[in-house]
Amino acid sequence: MRALLLLLSACSGLPDLETVPEAPPRTPGLAAPLPDGLLRLEDQLEPIRAEAGVPALGAIIVDSTGIRAVGAVGMLHTGEDANPIADTSPWHLGSNGKSITALVIARLTERGALSFDTRVGDHLADLSIHPDWHPVTLDQLLHHSGGLPANSGKLQAFFLQRDPYASQPRAARRALLSAQLKDRPQTEPGSTFLYSNLGYTLAGAVAEAATDTPWETLVVQEVLEPLELQSAGFGAPTGDAAPWGHSFLGEMPPGLSADNPPAISPAGTLHMALVDQARLTRLHLTKGASEPGYLTAESWQRLHEPGPHDYAMGWEIQERHWSGGPFWTHDGSNTMWYARSLFAPGIDRGLMVVSNQGSLSGSEAVRTAEKVLRTLPLDGD
Repeated sequence: MRALLLLLSACSGLPDLETVPEAPPRTPGLAAPLPDGLLRLEDQLEPIRAEAGVPALGAIIVDSTGIRAVGAVGMLHTGEDANPIADTSPWHLGSNGKSITALVIARLTERGALSFDTRVGDHLADLSIHPDWHPVTLDQLLHHSGGLPANSGKLQAFFLQRDPYASQPRAARRALLSAQLKDRPQTEPGSTFLYSNLGYTLAGAVAEAATDTPWETLVVQEVLEPLELQSAGFGAPTGDAAPWGHSFLGEMPPGLSADNPPAISPAGTLHMALVDQARLTRLHLTKGASEPGYLTAESWQRLHEPGPHDYAMGWEIQERHWSGGPFWTHDGSNTMWYARSLFAPGIDRGLMVVSNQGSLSGSEAVRTAEKVLRTLPLDGD
């Protein structure tokens, strides 16, 4: 068996790991308490959860004044010993973490460590990659127009979820990008929308190289600590009170196999409780007014501007009859969880809906709940 694994590892195309500084582990704290007197959403959520057959479903609504409504229904997992889900339970965000990656880049840009026009070759010229990648900019990567494929190969993903790659995510990122970027871009950079987890992984690696700081540390320093997102952590939630993810194969206990490889953390491997998700979404809804001084108005404008395919930096821009103008939205799933976030300035509303079920049933439950809650009348409206 060991010989077979060594052979498969060689076939994966991943080079040997370099020795680079890695981030210390982050232990998430308890979620901040919710305000008193919020509208409860269980009556709206439970029929949707039961009809879809998902283990749990949660949602939180904000406006520019703060949190307005919250609810969570169902169980932590499908096992016989499972406990009920709680308002304070953490949920995996999947690709909804891409907007957090963009926040990190914006903060580093304001300090002069980077700019949105920084090129891959400015900081990763030492990687063994095709020279056509060198002019690709962070702006293009964050708008999914950098010319990268969507994901790594399945064999690479298999090994990236295992040590030594899983315990050395910064080194594993460099190994993954070296393997993936040996050929020229799939499309002319800046010309075509091509959704890419690898593109966000590359953006994170550029930030690491520019600051000589592991990506996970940058997220903590630039987002989690200044915004006091106490419950946030990397990977699937852990602990006795944490929900488990579920796929079409069944429940997935916490562990490395319960999430995508740590190497692609800039593409979305964070989890956090609803109260912290609400703080982030309100931040975008108010263009920073809820956290004065966190970013300048110019940075908020850049973050929310569309690129190809009406995609901003971590947000898809849409407009519907109910939204009062454009709204920004994103879905996230590691196939074992499903999350959807949106903020609609025209109706002064932000909404997050989450489930610990991936696959089609999780998506359907979350999207059904979103339709019910996005214009739900709130006390005082």
